Amino acid sequence: MGRSKGLSRVGLSAGITLLAAAAPAATPSPITSCPYTISAPGSYAVVNNLVSSGTCITILANGVILDLQGHTITGNGTGHGIIDNQRGGDSTAPVQTDITIKNGVISHFGTGVATSGTEFATITEIIAQQNTFDGIDFGNSSTMTSTSSLQNGRDGIEVGGNSSVVDVQADRNGRHGFRTDAGNLSLTNVEASSNGGYGVNIFYNLTVFDSSFENNASGGILLTFCCAVVINSKVNNNQ
Repeated sequence: MGRSKGLSRVGLSAGITLLAAAAPAATPSPITSCPYTISAPGSYAVVNNLVSSGTCITILANGVILDLQGHTITGNGTGHGIIDNQRGGDSTAPVQTDITIKNGVISHFGTGVATSGTEFATITEIIAQQNTFDGIDFGNSSTMTSTSSLQNGRDGIEVGGNSSVVDVQADRNGRHGFRTDAGNLSLTNVEASSNGGYGVNIFYNLTVFDSSFENNASGGILLTFCCAVVINSKVNNNQ
């Protein structure tokens, strides 16, 4: 009996690896009304349509995931649908990082999404439409995918430098479809059509793949300095 018990203990220690159970994912903090300020990292979820008379959601923290869950945030033509700390008026605030905004509609604000004070942001599956000024402003070294910016009073999308835009539409905006005061912008499968200015207005270093820039009032692409690579794309019927 003693020998058998000893073999059992050896078998257990040599042949079985015990794994700790994974911790359950944290439940996102619910957002049910405007105004709302996000002051700590984590996940946040809009749980119903929101109406705001000014800025709705202000993000002050790094490491934030904001999921609109398919809901609409509607303003009164002023303020911002979503804004970061620097764009909120504190020009001395440090640059924020690692913010994700996804899956919803933002309309009728001054600017729909204003996160140009944030680097390494991700904006995906957002529709920004009929805002007084810009649809979306986002910062350097950021990524935008599967998003539309439509019928805004000024620029559809103001883009930071060293950024990537994929599967994005910027149509029928009052000024430019895409605009940046920086450079090193990559556009893949984008559309900028029927805007009041240029389809794209950029300072330098533009790379375009599989995109179209048509029927813009001032022109398809304005490149202030050097250089552009445009592959398998259409630039037609611009003024």
